[in-house]
Amino acid sequence: MVIRLLAAISEKPGLQDELDRALFFAIRHGHQQTVDALLGLGANPGREMISNGLHGAASRGWKDEMCYYVKEYNVPVDVPDESFMTSVMYVIAGVPPPYDSDAIDCLFELGADATAEIGDYGWTYAEYALAMGKKDLSRRLATVAEAELDRQLELEHRLKATREEGYQSFRPFEASDNQLAETGRFEQLPHQEIIEELSVEESIHNTLAKVHQGEGEYFITLAHAQCCILMSHFEVHNMWFSRSSMSTSKSVRLAQILGLYQLDSNSNWNRSATLPPPKDWCEQEERRRTLWAIFCGDKNTSGTTGWPSLMDVKRISTLLPASEEAFHFGIEEPSTTLSQVLSSDNSHCSLFACRVITTHLFHECLDHTYQEHQDPDPTDIRNSHFWKRHQDLYNGLATAFITLPDTLRGSHNQEAMALNLQLHTASICIHRVGAAQARKHNIPIEILSGTQARLLPAADAIFGIVASLADVSAMFLNPLVAFAAYMATNVFLEDYIASQNRDSEIKMTALMDLMITIGHENPVTASAAVQMAHELRKTGIDASAVDKVQDLMAKMDLKGPLMGQQGRVEGSVVFCPFEAPSGPAPPGVPSEFLRNNLGGMP
Repeated sequence: MVIRLLAAISEKPGLQDELDRALFFAIRHGHQQTVDALLGLGANPGREMISNGLHGAASRGWKDEMCYYVKEYNVPVDVPDESFMTSVMYVIAGVPPPYDSDAIDCLFELGADATAEIGDYGWTYAEYALAMGKKDLSRRLATVAEAELDRQLELEHRLKATREEGYQSFRPFEASDNQLAETGRFEQLPHQEIIEELSVEESIHNTLAKVHQGEGEYFITLAHAQCCILMSHFEVHNMWFSRSSMSTSKSVRLAQILGLYQLDSNSNWNRSATLPPPKDWCEQEERRRTLWAIFCGDKNTSGTTGWPSLMDVKRISTLLPASEEAFHFGIEEPSTTLSQVLSSDNSHCSLFACRVITTHLFHECLDHTYQEHQDPDPTDIRNSHFWKRHQDLYNGLATAFITLPDTLRGSHNQEAMALNLQLHTASICIHRVGAAQARKHNIPIEILSGTQARLLPAADAIFGIVASLADVSAMFLNPLVAFAAYMATNVFLEDYIASQNRDSEIKMTALMDLMITIGHENPVTASAAVQMAHELRKTGIDASAVDKVQDLMAKMDLKGPLMGQQGRVEGSVVFCPFEAPSGPAPPGVPSEFLRNNLGGMP
C-alpha cells in the first residue's frame, strides 16, 4: 500500500523535495523496502540543502549505504542539509559509541573534510562532538584534524619549494591550434608500455648513478630501498624475473644496512645507526612498512623461482604493520611481531599484516616442495622429516584460514581475494608434492587419497573466487593470481584424467579460456596459458589446445622457459623459471659457460 501511494505521489509535479525527504526518514526508521521503492521512483540520496539519503545513512551509522550513495550516485560526501549539517555531524549526533568512530572513519575515507568549520561560529567537528557530550570522540577528531592540517601544510611547503626551483605554474597548457602544431603536441605519443619502461629505466639510471657516489651516503636511504622494491614489481609484470630478483636483492640489503629488520628490538648491542631516530610514530611506521614490503617481495621471489630466501624470519624483530587507518591519520596503534603471530591468533592483525603472514606461509609451503628430503625411511609418515614438515605446514594453513579477520574472508574485496587465492595455491602445492611422494614410496592408499582429497576443494575455491571477480583483468595484474589459476587448472586436469569428472572438465576449460583471453593483455598470464595448452595436448585431453594459443605465442617474446615449469622434485612447480640469456656473451665470458651455467630449469 505504501509503495503504491509513493508511486502515485511521484507522478505529481513539484514533489521531488518530498521524495528526497521521505528517503531520509525511511532510512532513519530502517524501512528498507520503502527505501528501495523511493530510490526506484527517483529519490535523490544526495540532494543539497535538504535532509537526504546520505544524511539518513550517516545518522544510523550504515557504512555500506554511505559508500553506495557516494560511489554509485556521486553524492558529495560533505553535502549539507537545510541547517548546514553534514554527514559527519549526523554521525556525531545520532550514532552511539564506539560505532560513531567507525562510521566517521568511513566518511573520511570517502573524502569528508576532517578540517571543516561548521556553523556561524566556525566550530570544528571536535568541538561539536564535545558539545554533544562525546569527549573521547572529540579528542580523536581533534587528532585527525591536526594530522590533516599538518599534511596540507607540508604539501604547501613542497609546492612552494617546487615553484622556487623554477616551476612557476601548475596550470594546464593552453594554446591555439597553431601553437600546438608548432610545438608538435599533435604528434602521437608512444604506447603506455614504452613510456613506463622509459620511466623505470630513468629511475634505474638515477639510482645506480648514486651508488657510485661517495661512500654510500647518497644511496643508503629509505627512499632508495623503496625505489628498489617498486622497480622489482614493475619488472615482474614485464616478466624480467632475473632483473626483478636483483632489484629485490638490493632492497633487502639496503633494508639490512638501514637496520629495518630490528626497528623494535630490545637489544642495543647491534643497533644500526644508519638512520636517525624517527621523528614520530608515523615515520617509524613507514620504516616498518618498507621492511615488510621488501619481505613480501623477497618471499614471493623465492617461492616462485625456487631460489633461497634472503631474509630470515627469526632475525626480524620489527613489529608488523598497523592498520591503514592508523597510518593515514597518524594515530599510534599497538602491534606485534611475526614470530608471535605465527604462534598465536592473527584475527586482530591489520590487512597489511595479514598479507605478510600469508606471504610467509606461501613461501614456506613452496620452499617445502622444492626440497629433496633425504629421509632414512620416507615411508614413515609419523617421523620422517618430509611428512612432519608437511603436516606442520598443513596445520599452519588451516589455522590461517580459521583465524583470518572477517574482512578477509570470502570475496569482499580484491585484497581478500588475493590473500585467499595465495593460501589455496599454497595448499595445492604442498598436497601435490605429498601425493607424489606417497605414490613414489608406495605409502598406504589412505594417505595418498587423504592428501589428494585436499587438492580439489582448494582448486574449487580458486575457481569460485576467480568466477566472482568483477574486474578480472585488473585482478590478474597480480602474477600470483595467474599462478593460482594455473595451479587450479592443473588440478582439474589431473582429476579429469583420473576420474572423467565432468565438473572438473568444465572448470578446467573455463579457466583455460579465461587465461587465453586475459593473456592478450597480460604477458604472465599468456605464458601460463601457453604452458597449460602444451600440458593439455601432451595428455591427449585437447589435441587442438596449442592451436588455440597461437595468437598468444605470436605476440610473446620467448626468451626463456614458459611459466609453470615442473621442478626437480616430483610434483613441484616453478612458476617463474629463470630466463635463459640471449644475445652475445659479455666480453671474456664464453657463450658455452653461460649456456651450461645459466640455462634455468630444463
